[in-house]
Amino acid sequence: MDNLFKLFGKPTSLEQAADQIRLLRSTLISAIQDLWGLKEMLRKKNLWSEDLYKELRIERMVEDHSGAGPAPWYDYSYFKYTLGEQEFLKEEFNATDEEVLQFKKNVEFVKQLS
Repeated sequence: MDNLFKLFGKPTSLEQAADQIRLLRSTLISAIQDLWGLKEMLRKKNLWSEDLYKELRIERMVEDHSGAGPAPWYDYSYFKYTLGEQEFLKEEFNATDEEVLQFKKNVEFVKQLS
């Protein structure tokens, strides 16, 4: 959750601004990955509707302007994208420590290939 506050806070130093840029890049990549995966899943199942997507996307955009509730940062659609990869796996997929460790091993292996 610290990342969410860092991302939207006003930087007071170059280091904080650089950290915000790093977080923004990570957040954007995570959102793109999620969007791509969801769209592909819907297309493969012949469930994609451009009109329905437009309607729901606009609805979400409007709802993100509301901060009602005891912990409003959880309600924004971009909250989960501010999590680090390992936090995301645990929060979004209830990943076990073993699954997170396997993810880290897979990432290290792929890094060696490139």
